[in-house]
Parts: sequence; structure tokens; C-alpha cells
Amino acid sequence: MERLSCSDATQYVPIEAAIHVSRYAGAVALSPGKRVLDIACGEGYGAYLMAQAGAAEVTGVDVSAAAIAASAAQFPHPNLRFLASDASALDGLLGDAQFDLIVSLETIEHLGDPLGFLQSLRRRCASSGTIILSCPNDHWYYRPGEQNPYHVRKYTFAEFRALAEEVLGAADAWYLGTAAFGFAAVPLDGALPGQTGADYADARRTPAGFLCRPGTEDGVTLDRGSYFLGAWGPGAAAAQGAAVFPVSMDRYADMVRTGDLAAALATETAARARLQAALQVADAALRDQQQAAERGLAEANTAAAAALQRAQQDQHVAECRLAEESARSEQALRLGRVQVHALRKENAILFESIARLQAAAGAAEAERTRGEQLATELAELRVVLERQAEALAAAAASAAQPDPETERLRAAQASLLEERDFLLAERERIFARMRPVWRLAQMIPPPIRRGMRRVGGPMLRRLASQA
Repeated sequence: MERLSCSDATQYVPIEAAIHVSRYAGAVALSPGKRVLDIACGEGYGAYLMAQAGAAEVTGVDVSAAAIAASAAQFPHPNLRFLASDASALDGLLGDAQFDLIVSLETIEHLGDPLGFLQSLRRRCASSGTIILSCPNDHWYYRPGEQNPYHVRKYTFAEFRALAEEVLGAADAWYLGTAAFGFAAVPLDGALPGQTGADYADARRTPAGFLCRPGTEDGVTLDRGSYFLGAWGPGAAAAQGAAVFPVSMDRYADMVRTGDLAAALATETAARARLQAALQVADAALRDQQQAAERGLAEANTAAAAALQRAQQDQHVAECRLAEESARSEQALRLGRVQVHALRKENAILFESIARLQAAAGAAEAERTRGEQLATELAELRVVLERQAEALAAAAASAAQPDPETERLRAAQASLLEERDFLLAERERIFARMRPVWRLAQMIPPPIRRGMRRVGGPMLRRLASQA
């Protein structure tokens, strides 16, 4: 089993409890009062056991966000926190944090850069801290040419030891994890069977125990173990641990008498083989789904990039059009301002011209009125002269000799004739002065002339009537 599921929906399997909890047994014994880092904590049962044992603080880290979410929901504890992160990103995740106990079980076989990972562990470990590492013996679980699909490589004990000690130095203790067989004194309430995955964390620590020697008929050697465990630091001697589960004597008698233990191991091996085949199928399906998702993502990215490019082109065209429209509007605005300024100047000049023309028209009207008055006076004088001439002619006819009155009338006639000549000369002089004004008036456009007549005529008539 690659990861132990601790949910209530999972069935409890005692052999799996022993397999997984045994790796944490030594770390749990070392954890009281310590700052603990548990890397690749899975669903958090081991981190929870260390927090329950009295650790000052426990930080559980796993690459699976789903496992971290399940851990936080299943194992709440005030001294326990869970973080989702790749094991190769510890520096960015934890900064300069230091830990008294670092536990990383069955992690190194998953990593492409194990040396970098071990160096980050060394930086995180306090000066008097302890590091506990384990690695599975995949050479026992898989035949040559076969491999766990979740593991980058298979390690022998010699390879694992050389890799770890290259960075961490010589280990203070090495242990071989394997199956164990024996007896234990079990509390009366401790024999109740587990039901669900949540019971995996209900593992009790025993105050005392012994590890007896194996028999000669079944030697325990490195190539026949389940996992390798190394420890560095002052707590290395206490890193050894075990996890057992009780069975009834009837079951024990059957196992010893019929060799059921070997059958059980064979059954477990077959089950693991079936699980391995299922994992390979699931991994192939996962790869296919991942490739399909990557293709879909690539197509979506291509379509999005094309849409973005079209949008950018449309935006560029719109910006160019807007710039052209703005330039034309600005040019039209400037032209309008120039035209308004020119019209204002033309209006000012036109108003000045109208004022001058109105003044000239007023003067011309006054001169015309004066001329009409002189003409009227001249006509009246002509009538008077004609009457006097008639009277003189009558007097001359009636008297042969002129008398003084006749001479006086003749003198008056001569004076009136002179006055008439003066008035005629004055009228010619006025007409001569008015001709330039009339010619100027002829140059005014007809609409303006008509407007001046409408405005100036009544004004001049009022001025004439007032004079």
C-alpha cells in the first residue's frame, strides 16, 4: 500500500497498521518536547502520534493537497499543523526554521534530486537535533525489471547508505525493518478490533519490550528485509521501534500447525502483486488523462493566444482610427478657431465700415436736405423775381421815365439774381462734395445698403426733423 488511508470509509487492516506504524515507533518515543518536522507525512497519522506523545510542535508536509486536507480534518491537534508542498521546496516553504527532530520515511525513492533534499534536511536540523530516514527494499517487493510506478528508482541498502552518509555523515545507527513474530501482554481493553482507517492512529505505546534473536532456519539479512532505517544525532539509539497487533491463540495454533503464516505471506505477496498491476493500469490511465489534458490545454492556449493576438490587432486598428479621428478633429477645431477669429475681425471691420458709412450717409443726407432747402428757396426766389419782373415790366410800360422806386426795384432784382447765382453755385459745390460719398455707397453690397437704409433712414429723418 503506497499511502495509508485513515478515513472512516476505509476498512482497517491490522497488518498494514503494523507495517506503517512500526516506522514511526522510534520517532514517537523521541518526540516529547521537541520541534518535529515530518516530511511526506501522508494522511498525518504519524505526525498525530508524535503530537499526542507530547511534541512541542509538529509540522507535517506532503506533496498531496488532498492528503493534507484529509490530515487536517481527521487529526486536529493544537500542536500540529499540515502544509502541502513538494519535498524539494522546503527552503522556500520553511525559510530558516530549525527542528529538533526530522522524520522522513519512505521519501527518498520518490525524488529526482535526493542529494539536494538531504542537504535541505541538514540545514533544517538544529545543532543537537536528530534525523530519521527510511527507504523501502524494493528489490524484495519487485522482480528484476519491475518497479513501483511511483518510485524514481530502487535502492539497495548499500546505495541508500552511501547516498545518505554522503551528505549527513556517518549514521549513528542503522536498522533493518522486517516482519516479526512473537507474543505480547495486551491490556484487556486493547484487544478490541479496529474497524476503519481512523483506527490506524489508535496505536498504543508499550512501556517495555524485548527483541529476541531469530532462529537459524530463517536468517534475517539485508536483502530479505522490508525497509532500511538510519538515524543521525543523539536520539539515534532510541529510533528503533516495533508495532505489533494481537491475534488469538486459535489463530496462532493454526498458523504454526498448518504453515498458515507462509500462506499468509504468500497471500500478501499476491495481493501486493495485484495491487501493483492495478497501480500500473491506473498510472497508465492517469498518464493518458494527463496527456489528453495537456493536449487540451495546449489547444486552449493556442486558441487563447490567437484570440489575444486578434484582439490586440483589433485594438491596434481601433487605436489608429481613434488617433486619425482625433487628428482630424483637432485640425477641424484649429481651422474653426481660425475661421472664428477671422470672422470676428471681419465683423469688427464691418461694424467700423458700417459706422463710417452711417456717418457718411448722415452727412450726405444732411447735405441733401440742405440742397433741397436751397432749391426750395431758389424756386421761391425765382417766383418772387418773376413777379417783380412782371411788375417792373408793367411799370416800365406805364411810365416812360423810370422813377426812384423803379430803380430801387431794379437794384433789388439784381440783388436777387446774385443771390440766385450764389445758391446755384452752392448747390453745385454740395453735389461735388457728395459724389465721392455716393460712389462709396454704390460699393456697399446691396443687403448691407438695404439694412443701412432701414436703420439709417429713420434716424436721419428724425435728426432732420429735430433740426
